[in-house]
Amino acid sequence: MSSSEIFRDVIAGVLAAVVLIANIISFGGLMFPGDLSAGIATVIWAMLIGSAIGGVWIALATSLPPLATGIDSPTGAVLVLLSATAGSQMLATGGSPPAAVQTVMLIFTAATLVSGAMLYGLGACRWGHYLRFVPYFVVGGFLAATGWLLIAAGFRMTTGRTLSLGSLTTEWTVIETVKLGLAFATLATLLALRNWIKSAYAVPGALVAMCLTGALILRSLGLTGVEHGWYLPRPAH
Repeated sequence: MSSSEIFRDVIAGVLAAVVLIANIISFGGLMFPGDLSAGIATVIWAMLIGSAIGGVWIALATSLPPLATGIDSPTGAVLVLLSATAGSQMLATGGSPPAAVQTVMLIFTAATLVSGAMLYGLGACRWGHYLRFVPYFVVGGFLAATGWLLIAAGFRMTTGRTLSLGSLTTEWTVIETVKLGLAFATLATLLALRNWIKSAYAVPGALVAMCLTGALILRSLGLTGVEHGWYLPRPAH
């Protein structure tokens, strides 16, 4: 392999890592909202380590190189739904937030093991071709539901409100309005880059630029503390 090919592979890996880390941080914030926010650091580290181990294993074992792996939106939406259901039930029965976080992480672990066993069984038995009998409308409905769950969870994480008619019609504070406006601006920027610029550097570069710009603005305004609600909790060691 020539030096130019190695350089291109390194750049591709860096770009894929930027997008993957952004996905992991985003899903971490969605999975543990409100009283469960202490679990954000745990799930981020779990997904980072799991993605690293899984990525290395798949890269060495796959028959379809090059192949990038990581958490996907449908998978993330299902985990968000699991965490919301299990975490809220734990808190409703008098459980503490740390206990609820541990319960959710155990559920994630069990779901991962069961999914891995099912996928291995499908491959070992050569049953993958039966998936072609899944109708288009089932796949389309699942993806539509996934998108709605992510939109509702993103709205809740940004504003602290549930996406409902009642929460939309009540009075909004200036901070809530600014946060929602910035979220829409980020969404519009990423969609525009995806549609108008075909370069692989566009989306990762925009993510890094927006993160750095936002951090500088918040620092200049003195809003870097977690108590101001602009940042996720800091991951522990």
